[in-house]
Amino acid sequence: MLKFYYTTSEGQDALQDRPYLSVGGYKSSNSVPNDDLGNLFNEVTPMTIQDNRAQYIALVLKNESDDDYQDIHLGINYPEDCYSFLEIAVVDMAEDSDGNPIMERVDNMYSRPYVGEFYSPEITEDAPNGINIGDIDSGGVVAIWFKRTLNTDFIQQDQSEVYEVDSGARYKKKELGQEDIIDLVIKYEI
Repeated sequence: MLKFYYTTSEGQDALQDRPYLSVGGYKSSNSVPNDDLGNLFNEVTPMTIQDNRAQYIALVLKNESDDDYQDIHLGINYPEDCYSFLEIAVVDMAEDSDGNPIMERVDNMYSRPYVGEFYSPEITEDAPNGINIGDIDSGGVVAIWFKRTLNTDFIQQDQSEVYEVDSGARYKKKELGQEDIIDLVIKYEI
């Protein structure tokens, strides 16, 4: 089984209880929960939209199976009304003086990492599996940076209509999105 873990500066397998501080370093002891509200990036708020800064989160993908996984693909399916755009950069981990895997660490989620080239893993007709990130042997790890930018054109269009017609031709205030639920698809061969 492949499992995502947050990163921490505290040392190998230390607890990371603040996901916004998952900005590189070591693999934490806690995995990224599936389908959990706010498990990667901040909510999309008026301040987030006004600042419109790229955000970066580092995760470690670990192969916890007894099998080696080859030809691993990561892909993203966006919902129709998505405020965010994601890119990923896959980077190899180095070893610290104790032999623990370690990756580049940045100051905060707004700091771009020096290492890694970002690509869109969107699943399309031309890329039905997303992008290939390579192989991970049993017990092996790879570091992945996730970069979120905002789709400001869609946000402006969506927020230009702040009222919608209710039944009986009355108007009600439109609820604007604050989060995106984006599907991450992982495919591999054993």
